[in-house]
Amino acid sequence: MAYKVLNQKQYNFVWNKFEKSFSFNPSVNPKDWPSFKAPIPSITYRFKDYMFSDDFDYYDEWLICGLRELCLKETLYALDWQHESFEFTIEDYADLPICLYPDGDYYIFLRKDFSSGVFTHPWEESVCIFGAELLNILKKYPAPFEKAIR
Repeated sequence: MAYKVLNQKQYNFVWNKFEKSFSFNPSVNPKDWPSFKAPIPSITYRFKDYMFSDDFDYYDEWLICGLRELCLKETLYALDWQHESFEFTIEDYADLPICLYPDGDYYIFLRKDFSSGVFTHPWEESVCIFGAELLNILKKYPAPFEKAIR
């Protein structure tokens, strides 16, 4: 299985839970960023400076490795703000239902219990990785970014 679309009831449940759990407040205004309350532990990187570098190509690979290992135990949610959202397992990059970096929308990858995940911000051009388990998994691989912004 690669992924399945959430039906309307599932979509509403997951998005309502996400909005409440993370105080999600979508905004193009920098004064409102990061647009959600990052859980502890978390780390946020700005990928704008890396988008057209070799390091940015590695960004996909890096997150795929982390998400693949996280998925060994369960399916995850892939949320695309105001678009279809999904449950998925990750066999390889082609199986992802949405992008790993935002191309104009918020993209969120979550464990079903919301304890670990990835939140990408389209206007801040950032990625927040949260949850002890995912952060520990990603420590095994060299990060594609030099320093965190949060």
